[in-house]
Amino acid sequence: MLDTDIDKISGHADDFKKLGVTLIMSGNDVNDICFDKYLTWHFFKQNGFNAPVTHLEFEEAAKDIEAGNLKFPLMVKPRYGSASTNIFHGHSVKELDVFF
Repeated sequence: MLDTDIDKISGHADDFKKLGVTLIMSGNDVNDICFDKYLTWHFFKQNGFNAPVTHLEFEEAAKDIEAGNLKFPLMVKPRYGSASTNIFHGHSVKELDVFF
């Protein structure tokens, strides 16, 4: 099973139960957090875990860089995705702008 299948399968837990199959997996509420890197960051922050600062907008990241709160190199990843696809390492504001 791929991680992208988990959400689809867990949404049919009741259908599986009718067939006598018990799914042992996270519910949709947990899956939603896990598949969304921004929600994951918020979850970590709210629960006292250290996690890299995460921004959805280039302008927010640029402000943090200018304020000295972020330092290069920085990673740009899709908000939703898996298998380490479309991950970029930015070494300058110009590169970050392109990758965003």
